[in-house]
Amino acid sequence: MLLLLCYFAWGCCLAALAYQGFLYLIQGSWPSLTVADAAVNIMGLDLLDAIRHLSFEWAAKLAYVCMTTDLSLAFWWTGVFFCLAAAVSKLFGR
Repeated sequence: MLLLLCYFAWGCCLAALAYQGFLYLIQGSWPSLTVADAAVNIMGLDLLDAIRHLSFEWAAKLAYVCMTTDLSLAFWWTGVFFCLAAAVSKLFGR
């Protein structure tokens, strides 16, 4: 299951890069696609919701990370995490 999540995250990374590459061919400039863009457009999340439910310190950190992290990079590292978790799971048993 963890390995499947790893492949899914890397597939999403490739899909995000393909989308950005397609827009680059059409528009001539590399579009910025951040985690915050995906959270607002796809999931309907708003950063103000995070501020209401988290402390100010954590909300500020979350807003910074979401606004500066490229979506494909976030998917890449998520895939790395799941692959390492699968390797540790196989190494140490269940």
